[in-house]
Amino acid sequence: RCEQDLLDGRGIDSACEYAEELMFGQKASMESVLRLIALVSLVNSGVPKKYYDTLRWGLLHLYGYDNLSTLQSIQHSGLIKKYEGGRNTFPQVKKAFRLVVDEVDDTAPTDISYVYSGYAPLSCRLVDAALKPGGLGSDEAAKMIPGPQFSYEQSRVEEGLLGEGESE
Repeated sequence: RCEQDLLDGRGIDSACEYAEELMFGQKASMESVLRLIALVSLVNSGVPKKYYDTLRWGLLHLYGYDNLSTLQSIQHSGLIKKYEGGRNTFPQVKKAFRLVVDEVDDTAPTDISYVYSGYAPLSCRLVDAALKPGGLGSDEAAKMIPGPQFSYEQSRVEEGLLGEGESE
């Protein structure tokens, strides 16, 4: 329920409080807590400042400083970061790639969202978009996704001719 609220654009504060409860109250696994914090960070363009330091402190103190390199790697990758203001692009990406599907056909499912209870992973939608004519190169929504982007066009090698770097 908490994750669904986050995807719907609600419940940032309650998700952060739930992450604290998972750590301090339920003694949940570090992976479970990190997944929830990463989801908060990704849908909100960062973890709110009032929770960020407490969550970081809790992760290090409860799960041990030997996990510091793991936490730093996750932060370096951009999966977890402190909210610094600015524009949140997740609502536009969610809409453009139809990440949340309200009406899932249970009798004859044809969409990946059926498998994930109404949510279609962005990775699946990106593969779908890349396989369509034109790919992702002209897609404005793809440009809103954080991180480096590249485009690769595969050309067809005609029968009897060898492409670059191929040998018999």
